[in-house]
Amino acid sequence: MGTMSVLSAGRPRAVATASDPEGSPLPRVPRPARQARRRTAGALVIAGLLLAQACSPGNDSDPDATDPASYTLTPRWDNIDPGLPLAYDTDSHTVLAWAETNGRDSLRQIAAYDVRTGKRKWANAPKGWDVNVDFVVGDRMSAEALIIQSNYNEQPPAVAALRLDDGKVLWQLPTPGRHSKTAVAADVVVMEWSDTTLRAVDAADGRTRWKTEVEAGCRANEIAADEDLIVVDVVCEKKRRIESLDPQTGKPRWQHAVPPESGFTSGNVAVNGAAVSFIDRERLQILDRSGKVVLDEPYRNVTGPRIAATSDVAVAAYHDKDGKPTLTAVDLQDGKTRWSLPLDASALVLSGALLYAVGRPAAPLPQLGLYAISLATGHAAHSRTSLVGEAAYDTLVAVDQGMVVSYEFVGPVQHIYGHRLDAPTGEVGFAGGAPADAWPDSCSLLQTDELAAMASGAAYEARPRQTSVLDVILPRPALCRYEPPTIEAPVVTAAVAWVGTDEAQSTDLMKRLRMRFAAKRVPVLGDEAIHVVHFGEPHPTIEIYFRVGRCIGSVSLLKDDAAAFKLARLAAPRLCRSAGS
Repeated sequence: MGTMSVLSAGRPRAVATASDPEGSPLPRVPRPARQARRRTAGALVIAGLLLAQACSPGNDSDPDATDPASYTLTPRWDNIDPGLPLAYDTDSHTVLAWAETNGRDSLRQIAAYDVRTGKRKWANAPKGWDVNVDFVVGDRMSAEALIIQSNYNEQPPAVAALRLDDGKVLWQLPTPGRHSKTAVAADVVVMEWSDTTLRAVDAADGRTRWKTEVEAGCRANEIAADEDLIVVDVVCEKKRRIESLDPQTGKPRWQHAVPPESGFTSGNVAVNGAAVSFIDRERLQILDRSGKVVLDEPYRNVTGPRIAATSDVAVAAYHDKDGKPTLTAVDLQDGKTRWSLPLDASALVLSGALLYAVGRPAAPLPQLGLYAISLATGHAAHSRTSLVGEAAYDTLVAVDQGMVVSYEFVGPVQHIYGHRLDAPTGEVGFAGGAPADAWPDSCSLLQTDELAAMASGAAYEARPRQTSVLDVILPRPALCRYEPPTIEAPVVTAAVAWVGTDEAQSTDLMKRLRMRFAAKRVPVLGDEAIHVVHFGEPHPTIEIYFRVGRCIGSVSLLKDDAAAFKLARLAAPRLCRSAGS
């Protein structure tokens, strides 16, 4: 094989048998007519994002809708301990999960669930396998199959394909190393055969399509693929680049140079639909399918960026250089920004002409929301939700058939939930809580003379902060910052964190706050209260949340527990006195 640019493509070679990948051919597997499935363009939390098809007619969500709407999320089913969702197939309305075969601590297999009912459709694994998915990066689905690996600690390393429709094992193939990174395009599976060799096999039958060698002195650091895009992060001694390969031949399409000193060396490259993303410690770049940069932004690694993309638009959720969350849509045709929203989005799902995002509104509101956002304009609608929790793997899985599917890990128990999107009944309150005029003024919770008495007479000034969710602004500030004249006295904040539609809603939110922060309960303060420590430099911030009826308030300041408790005791009795709360 000769050298082509950084990567060289050799002629396709026939695959031998499952036990000898270089010998005689595998038994031929009948190949169905291959139409690219409308499918997820990413994976779940452990490897990116899930994208989904539009909702079907006859449900409360319109598949052709371009205008976002608010919904009530009505529980329809709860599948307990189904496994960790890996991918979503829109054609068959199926969630594919990594599940135990027989209770916890047993061998793992793949299980398929119908999103309309939550019922299992099939479960399977190659005979004797403990299924592993750690090194199948990005989207794990070809047009017809889910690609998996064996547990290299228990069995010889291998890769296999399970048919999406029924879980049948289409083929399996030994791999040469324990950590063979694998990426899946529409009809080929690309594997890291060694540090310098990539091998692509047909996703339908496991036959070798092509091999490619990295030029001398370089290595294939990361591979990623989706649909008809395959990219490799090629690292050499004094240079580094992203190189795109033709899925059919392995020949280079384009190259994009990146700084060789870029900090991230694992999980730094992803492909979602028609967008390629590359991150390091300081920048986020998104490239279109031709290799042209359409987004190049300073980036702070607060949480990993979330990317979702169609053929003509890419949406990125990330934190900018100042740590502020942003959700930005970029046109992949002209490279221009379509819109940008200040939303801290933890999960993204595409559904027709809409993007669904789960995220938090501006401080001090802690309640997650489901945002339906027009891909064309950025116009958005908000629905209150608790369908995504606080654990690392909790996420939105799909929006399909008028159903929102989500995953949550609660203690030792996993859940995949189905919630129906119903039209809201009655008045839609602020951020899904009480109407805006029922939210009290946060600056009424503490008096400046009370703060002065605690800080040797320092004259505090109350500075109200407006709070908005999308286009709706509270008439009274939900956050009040009390600023002293000198740096010797602490800055204090008082907040109205939530006013629920009823006491049960606010009680549920307090429970979730306690889980999110692993917080301690505080006795004899309102109806209930929790003590939260936000660690930071040079000192931690102490925050006390307290609930009185349907209202939740908070008080926070640096490092002084005693002062925080004293101020919370002053604020709690005043929380629900005003504005009809």
